[in-house]
Amino acid sequence: MDKTITLKKIMCKPLMKLGFEYNKEWKFIRKSNGFAEYISLDQSQWQDNVIRVYFSNGEKTVSAKRLIGEKANDWFEFHDEKSLEKVLLSILNITEKLGLQWFKENVPKITFCPFLVEILDGKHQDELETFFS
Repeated sequence: MDKTITLKKIMCKPLMKLGFEYNKEWKFIRKSNGFAEYISLDQSQWQDNVIRVYFSNGEKTVSAKRLIGEKANDWFEFHDEKSLEKVLLSILNITEKLGLQWFKENVPKITFCPFLVEILDGKHQDELETFFS
C-alpha cells in the first residue's frame, strides 16, 4: 500500500476547494489574511500504521485529536488501505467541522509598523528603487 498515493487520492481535491495546496511532504498550505495556514500529516517513525494531524498558523498549533476532545493520544490508527481511507475521510471531516473554525479563531496577532505594511504593499516602490540603486 502506498500511503502517499492514498492520501493524495482522498485529500487533495477537497482541500484544494478550501484553498489549500499540497506540497509533497504530507503538508497542505494556504494563505489567509496574509498568513500561512498548515495542515500537516505525520507518520510515526516507530509504527507503520499510524498518522497524526496538526493544524498550525505559524503562531499556534493544535492536533486534530485535541480538536475532537482526545488528550492522551494524537495518533490515528489504520490496518490496511481501506482503513487508511476511512481515517483520511475522518481527518477531512475534522478539518471541515473543527479545523477551519480553529483557523478563524486563531488568527496570528503579529503586527507590523504602518510604514512596513506600506512597503510590503508596494506603496514605496519608487523610493526603495532609488535607495538601492
